[in-house]
Amino acid sequence: MRASAAGRPPAEGADHGRHLPTPVVASAVPGPPSLASPPPDDPDDNPSLLDVVVRRPRLLLIGAVLFGLLGVLYVALNWTSYHATARVVLRDPWEADSGVTDRPVGGDFQRFVRSEARYLQTDEVLAAAAATLGTDPERLGLAVSATATASGEFIDVTVGGNSAPQAQRRLDAVLEAYSAARRDLVAAQAASVLQTIDQEAKGLQVEDRTELARRAADLRIALASYDDGVAFVEKQPGTPDTGAVGKVLIPLLAAGFGASLSAVLAWVWAGRRRRVEDPERLATQWSLAFCGTLEPLQDRSSPRSRLAADAALLAIAAQLRHRPPRTAGGAYVVVLAAASHTVPTGAIAGRLAEAAAGQGARCRVIDASELTRTGTEPDLARHDCDLVLFACGIPQQDLWALRMAGVADTVVLVVVTGDDADEVRRTLAFYDSAAQRPQACIALPRSST
Repeated sequence: MRASAAGRPPAEGADHGRHLPTPVVASAVPGPPSLASPPPDDPDDNPSLLDVVVRRPRLLLIGAVLFGLLGVLYVALNWTSYHATARVVLRDPWEADSGVTDRPVGGDFQRFVRSEARYLQTDEVLAAAAATLGTDPERLGLAVSATATASGEFIDVTVGGNSAPQAQRRLDAVLEAYSAARRDLVAAQAASVLQTIDQEAKGLQVEDRTELARRAADLRIALASYDDGVAFVEKQPGTPDTGAVGKVLIPLLAAGFGASLSAVLAWVWAGRRRRVEDPERLATQWSLAFCGTLEPLQDRSSPRSRLAADAALLAIAAQLRHRPPRTAGGAYVVVLAAASHTVPTGAIAGRLAEAAAGQGARCRVIDASELTRTGTEPDLARHDCDLVLFACGIPQQDLWALRMAGVADTVVLVVVTGDDADEVRRTLAFYDSAAQRPQACIALPRSST
């Protein structure tokens, strides 16, 4: 769109800015108040969990997919895994098991059951069971689990296998090995006690042997009724570790957990590293004129990208046309200052220069990094252009950003969505400390960097 003489403000002479595009609204922007620190009411300081979810839906999707895949992997690994279970009820070992020194009632019997649960998983029992099955004791030990119930009255035994029959065979072998080992242990202890009684009886008179004979008889009777110490066993047939419902629910629950965990981590990270999520709101908080959001640099040739650059150029022209240029050459000087170290101000200046050329304006682009490299001074007095775009870095590192701000007609801050909010605020506070606050702001999408 070319400017016409009738569309220019009356105060504007014919020698300056004659080729700049005429904005729809060309009104003066009041100078912003000095702010020495970031605004206290910035919602990005303490984003809610819902805000983070809305801002970062991709993180939730990634977390859900990753944990869902882990759930699928778990189901796949346990697809052919089975287990057989049994509940072992023990007899009261009093009078039969000489290893029990006190009557096992209450807490004593609970300790006895817990000790038997541990004994069932010892090498002695597992080796005998493995020999029956023809397998390795260590591999069998990994598949066997025996725990005493909370009440201490039973032992729950679980044995895994690659199939239901294999799990059942392993369970039977372990229970038989435990019964045999327990029977041999009690018999050996009883034989030792009976031998001691016989030796003591030999040194006594006949009439004094009655008590020892009664003790020996009681022990033999108790031993006969005690046998292996197992009252009865309740067995359950081999079943799959993961049923049909579990094979569907496990991946879904894992995906839900992954999404929730990702949301919480993103929320914690957002609180620790705040990002600029809404550049227009940032501009409002700092009393800057928002000049629009450019399209990603990769799409600079698309019609939408050209329209966005034209709109940004018109918005900048609105900041310029209320007063004549400050340079002697009659060209407006616009400083494009980076809000953070990741902002490509040179590329933004090129985009705006293309838009100015499309509007019939003559534009020059000066890169501060090139001046620093060559050690030359910028020539702003040339009469062959209408607009000078000066691309700078952050003022904390680029001296040209402050030096040119003092002679420029306007300073435009370039913010990339997703920039470190603290760094952007430090840049604005640095300009404040030098009394060179930017007057406008341009945004660039996150994908551009």
